[in-house]
Amino acid sequence: MGLTYGIDIHGTLADKQPDGSQEPSTLFPLLKPLMKAWVEQGEMVYILSGPTREVIKAELEALGLERGVHYNEVISVVDYLRFVAEVSMEERSPGHWWTLPGDEHLWDEAKGKLAELHNIDIVVDDQIEYEAGMPGYTSFVHVKASLLHPDLDQFKAAAGQMIGGS
Repeated sequence: MGLTYGIDIHGTLADKQPDGSQEPSTLFPLLKPLMKAWVEQGEMVYILSGPTREVIKAELEALGLERGVHYNEVISVVDYLRFVAEVSMEERSPGHWWTLPGDEHLWDEAKGKLAELHNIDIVVDDQIEYEAGMPGYTSFVHVKASLLHPDLDQFKAAAGQMIGGS
């Protein structure tokens, strides 16, 4: 058995637009063929993201990602929390739930618990808060698609700022 991956959507595969829609992130052209290659090699690729399973599946379809081609299964943090925990949440837009004050830590911990439940070896996400909750055997890859610019000069400027240069 090969490696098992958990890939986030929001901020990783896609970026939210001002009108609320999702567009492919600057990481998408890198991750899409990698995900396809992993699936072709028999690796398990989960989409591990926040919204309900139905919303995630619709977002994946809009991105042109196909089950069995680019990923194997969808894992929803919201569905997990609603099933296993008494968490105070509110739906802020259809299928997008948020924990209420006092329960935020349960959301942050949920991705780690799901990684453990599904034996995920590598999680790729834009939210560093999830790293602390990962099981010891799971590698957490923190990505920031917003720092990758299609314009090389912008990318160099952002990279320089990240390492303290100009």
